[in-house]
Amino acid sequence: MKKSEELKQKRTALEAKMAELTSKAERTAEDNSAFDQMARDIDALDLDIAREERIEKMAIRHVIEAPSIITEKKTFKDYSFRKAIFETAYRGGLTGLEKEMHEEAVRQNEGVQGIGVPDFVINSRASGSSLAATSSKLVATDTKDFIDSLKARLVVVQAGARVMTGLKGNLSIPRLTSGAVGWASEVADAGDFAASFDNVEMSPKRLTAYQTMSKQLLIQSSYDVEAILRNDMINAVALGVDSAAIYGGSASTPTGILATSGIGSVTGGATGAAPTWANIVALEREVAVDNADVGSLAFLTNPKVRAKLKSTAVGTDQRMVWAENGNTLMGYPAYVTTQVPSTLDKSSSTGVCSAIIFGNFADLMIGQWNGLDIIVDPYTAAKKAQVNVFIHSWWDVAVRHAQSFAAMLDALTT
Repeated sequence: MKKSEELKQKRTALEAKMAELTSKAERTAEDNSAFDQMARDIDALDLDIAREERIEKMAIRHVIEAPSIITEKKTFKDYSFRKAIFETAYRGGLTGLEKEMHEEAVRQNEGVQGIGVPDFVINSRASGSSLAATSSKLVATDTKDFIDSLKARLVVVQAGARVMTGLKGNLSIPRLTSGAVGWASEVADAGDFAASFDNVEMSPKRLTAYQTMSKQLLIQSSYDVEAILRNDMINAVALGVDSAAIYGGSASTPTGILATSGIGSVTGGATGAAPTWANIVALEREVAVDNADVGSLAFLTNPKVRAKLKSTAVGTDQRMVWAENGNTLMGYPAYVTTQVPSTLDKSSSTGVCSAIIFGNFADLMIGQWNGLDIIVDPYTAAKKAQVNVFIHSWWDVAVRHAQSFAAMLDALTT
């Protein structure tokens, strides 16, 4: 772990202790003295953090701008997944920029087992490039934008979820759970706000994907092949993250929206029911009554529900719940993905119930740690001239406020 990240964790711990002191209805002189000392310690840590971050940026800049073995100055925008996989499988090791980036990834994370891809490579954005450009070089440079491309394919991010990248160590985000103001006369003492806090905890969980590539594909040096490999990685990771964010919660999996305790609930019936306009209104109500109907409000469901609502009338005027064109429900954006489950159970209705989610997706947080770790196996499928490639990445998901979401889990679509 970087020195700056260690210092930031110390600062976070001190801030949490300070928050505990300030939440007390009455503070003693010892409490005030402890608060003052922690404030001085935080000021000192801020100086140390700024210094270490500057040192770390200088080290990264040195790696990025160092001349490659072909005496051509390159940046991380020129990083090639294809070249890294091919060299590991058939050349005995990495060379050039890919080797330098691997060494930097190992410095960031000593647990790298295969090809390390540091977070600043996959989080990079090619400045000045355009998807509409006619130059193949410009198009290829733009395709290195791994994380932005991933975000574009994550339905929960399209709905407004926040993605935090390049994280180090566990993350603890303070959350206000109570506190109130009150009216007072002109010169009366102010009442204690009585604020209390807890923490939203996030820690890295491994998401792994696997694919088989032919040697013939890997020896192709065209930018189209590079884009194919990158897209395969992005699609595999996107499916995994979306699934966890929506319905995670099992062992070693992040806790998604539907597995979060305390979200609002709308039921169709004892054995489920076809979704109606009233159900959609009730989902909005569940969030609104908790004063959580602010932010990036949207609906999220699967294609079966969309099809059902397109043939379900609002009332007697033949207006459909889901309009014929457009993707909105009650004026809110509505997103559709097969990652929203359609095989849920409700009493005797087993394996046929679908979910409909409504909420403030800005309160859905997605964290990403430590870049990528790519394991290359050129032996298992060698007789077919194929290479097995395993992609490991680290993520977590957290709902900041359960009241920000509501779900119907027994929608019948047939």
